[in-house]
Amino acid sequence: MLGCRSPVVVDPEGVTALLWRALYRHVLLHREDDETQTKIMCAMLLRSFPGTFGRRDEAPAVKSRSTTRSRTHLVQLAKRYIRDNLASSLRLEEVSAYLNISARHLSRIFKEELGQSLVDYVTEERMRTAEGLLKTTICSVKEVADVTGYQSVHYFTRVFSDRHGLPPAEYRKAASYAVRA
Repeated sequence: MLGCRSPVVVDPEGVTALLWRALYRHVLLHREDDETQTKIMCAMLLRSFPGTFGRRDEAPAVKSRSTTRSRTHLVQLAKRYIRDNLASSLRLEEVSAYLNISARHLSRIFKEELGQSLVDYVTEERMRTAEGLLKTTICSVKEVADVTGYQSVHYFTRVFSDRHGLPPAEYRKAASYAVRA
């Protein structure tokens, strides 16, 4: 029965638990029959399966003598947190608080490990998710903007256009023509 307790999901890495917990919260908050939101959540869940159950392209954590949480492991946890919370604001301070480290330290190790800032990584991840949603769903541009963490469809369109050279709706049309051809 919904609303009684959180579901129990066993996963040593916590990926599946975070994903299902987010989905469970969404169901509790949006009890109305919103077919579009359901489709968006299903698409996001399906897109997450390869990373959760299949491909393992992320480097495993390397344990050092001084700490059990290596820099690589911290960056991987940050990346996972970003993917799981893409629809929220995702400020550096929020991610660092989740990892229990300072914002300055997270910023430094993120740049050293990935060669890009956390803000750039978040934008890249949002754009990658938006591309997938535009190609594979019929969600409106506004809905895609919401799911990818942009409060303003206008700002989302500007960022997307700067990155891809065309607005989201035209990108969708071009992608659908490419599939048909």
